[in-house]
Amino acid sequence: MRIIYLPNTLVCFTKIRMMLYFLTLFTLQFQSLHAQDSLAITGSIDKALNGNTITLKLIYPYRSDLRNPVIEKESLIENGKFSFTTGAQHLELYRFGIKGKNIDKSMYLEAKPTVITFLDTALKSYELIGNETDKQYKSISPFLNRKNYTEKEVSDFQVKYILENIESPISTIILLDQVNKLSDSTIKAIYDKIPEVNRGNSSGRELTFFINNLMIGTKAPNFIQKDTAGVDFELSSTKGKYVLIDFWASWCIPCRAENPYLIKAFKKYHKKFNIISVALDQDREKWMQAISDDKIGIWQHTSDLKGSENEVSINYRIRSIPRNFLLDPNGTIVAKNLREKELLKLLTNLK
Repeated sequence: MRIIYLPNTLVCFTKIRMMLYFLTLFTLQFQSLHAQDSLAITGSIDKALNGNTITLKLIYPYRSDLRNPVIEKESLIENGKFSFTTGAQHLELYRFGIKGKNIDKSMYLEAKPTVITFLDTALKSYELIGNETDKQYKSISPFLNRKNYTEKEVSDFQVKYILENIESPISTIILLDQVNKLSDSTIKAIYDKIPEVNRGNSSGRELTFFINNLMIGTKAPNFIQKDTAGVDFELSSTKGKYVLIDFWASWCIPCRAENPYLIKAFKKYHKKFNIISVALDQDREKWMQAISDDKIGIWQHTSDLKGSENEVSINYRIRSIPRNFLLDPNGTIVAKNLREKELLKLLTNLK
């Protein structure tokens, strides 16, 4: 009589696999108790990529990447395995890629021992052990898609999620997305509820910078930049008047649509009001031509001709234009993002 033992063998293999999983999980948890200052990754990938180099790069929030050290690691794939160890203390966004290939995958990882298994050669699918926060963020990402939801729906969802999950490390990441969309007071109120331990990541540091430097009621960051004649202009030289710092560019149609309103405000209130237009241009001729065409050479203009990497725009965390800040005679921010007749109305009520 022929006896087949496949069912028992399958049970045996299943038990072994489960034992290995829990052993790995136990090992990671034990290690995490003793190593909270680094991110240690062991990974597996299709052996078809043997000999290739897999890369790991920390991705900072937009407009802050030039103010942080570059952290990028490489690991040679051998026998379908790779590993990374990098200094880390907080949750951050990391991007994996294959050197020389146009493929990558980003994920949020905390400073924990982590096992990653990529399930295909394009890095589209993966499994994580020891780092569950990425799953938490991925579970809500469909609700952040502005193609499917209005800006208000996304904003309402994000605020509700943060307040219901205030202990989550991703709270600062979600809140940073709402800067410039929610009121300053709302941002500050939510920020104050987030545990201090979760404010140490790059998103938390950006929120702290915003609250301390760019909120209504704070002193606007001083800056020095070349004017149209190539002479250094310093913001602090304008104290004594209300000042509008206007971020624009010659190629920005909505920005230039605002210029007629700025002209009216400047001509009516120039005795107590000044404008500094900071251009995110790269082409000097186009910048100068736009100033001439729009007849806005009557106030101060500056640019370093670095385009979107304009140093002042980075210091002011400009993510889109047009954008502006109104300062009082002492250099304190009193209003932001004034559009069309809003500036004229506000200036009328100012002493």
